[in-house]
Amino acid sequence: MGLFYALPAIMSWYWVDVIPTVFPRKVSFQVLKLNLIKMTTLSPKYLTFLFCLIGVFQNITAQVSTIPGSTITIVGEDVDRNKNNSTLSVSLPNHIQEGDITFLYLGQSGAGNLNAPNNWTQIRALELFNGSNHDLRHQISYRRYRNGDPKTLSLNSQKNGFAYTITLRGVSSNPIHAHSIDGNTSGSRGNCSAPFHRGRAKTTGDINTVNGGVFLLSAMFDDPVEAKVYDSNSYTRRAMDLRENKKNGDDAMMIALESTNGNKTPSRYMQGDNCIRGGGNDIVARITLKPVGSS
Repeated sequence: MGLFYALPAIMSWYWVDVIPTVFPRKVSFQVLKLNLIKMTTLSPKYLTFLFCLIGVFQNITAQVSTIPGSTITIVGEDVDRNKNNSTLSVSLPNHIQEGDITFLYLGQSGAGNLNAPNNWTQIRALELFNGSNHDLRHQISYRRYRNGDPKTLSLNSQKNGFAYTITLRGVSSNPIHAHSIDGNTSGSRGNCSAPFHRGRAKTTGDINTVNGGVFLLSAMFDDPVEAKVYDSNSYTRRAMDLRENKKNGDDAMMIALESTNGNKTPSRYMQGDNCIRGGGNDIVARITLKPVGSS
């Protein structure tokens, strides 16, 4: 953003010299081509001007990416995963602005204390057990950015930990419209059985949405699957925008999103490849967000 704000000064510096030379009032294609060559080969001053324009363009275009059908935009993302007893570290985007909202997705296998910082608002959390043993945990929290907030989160995880952040812009001050989380320990919605060797999970029940909002879907697998999202249990047509898909040891975490239109969320089916272990627990969470201006 600093370069963007410096653009008027840069332009005024070059206005009396570089601009008339490169872009004369009466310009033909040949003249413009020769002047651009001159700018990049003959004068460091012209070359600096070109680099400044490129830098401004890259800085502006790096700010956000759109979500088709929604007025909410993606400012940035980060992800980290670890093995036993090490620190997870995720960063907020450098161009984050006050009022942007970051969602923190955490996942962990076994017992542990992987949690969002105290000043984050927890949306949903679920822990599954294998008998009396801790088996799988998934937690989702959010925080609205304020100037001066730290831009790096360091989190302690004991076994197969995951941390993922996605920062969004244009989300309502009351951001959460609806949410649900479901866990399965029986294998009926999550399996890794021969001959397919593919872990599967599905959304359960429909939740409400608003027009122009966002549907965030996440899944934790107690199988090392790299899941994709489909619109039916035929697993032939892909759905949603898959934002993250990581495996770690014998576990995996997936996050996807799509825009909403005011109807209930559609059924979504997840299937992963390269699963080499059998059965296991699954956790599926869904959150729908409201854009600015939505009641």
